[in-house]
Amino acid sequence: MFLFRMLFWIVIVILILPTGEPRPDADPGSAVTLTSAVGAAKATVSDMAGFCQRNEQVCRTGRTALTTFWAKARYGAGLLAEIVSGADGETAGAPRDTLRPDDLVPAWRGPAADDA
Repeated sequence: MFLFRMLFWIVIVILILPTGEPRPDADPGSAVTLTSAVGAAKATVSDMAGFCQRNEQVCRTGRTALTTFWAKARYGAGLLAEIVSGADGETAGAPRDTLRPDDLVPAWRGPAADDA
């Protein structure tokens, strides 16, 4: 969805930009107005809405490819999270909570407040 939004805003910015010098060979009737551009955009969207009805196999294949892509993206994000959190290949499957109670007692403490 982010790519569509980015593409939309890039198109808007390009439409606002001037063309530079006017073309002398341009047909005066070939200019695109805002109304005709909006009409063309609406027609394109309505045509895209019926695409899957006309091409069921293409949409089914695309849906499967997208599902596979998202599964790979989730798996990759999980691997990246393990790398960032410091869990490398050696400790990724290591058992947890293996400390004994005496392991949790600090070996050294600083001077008490009354000793200073």
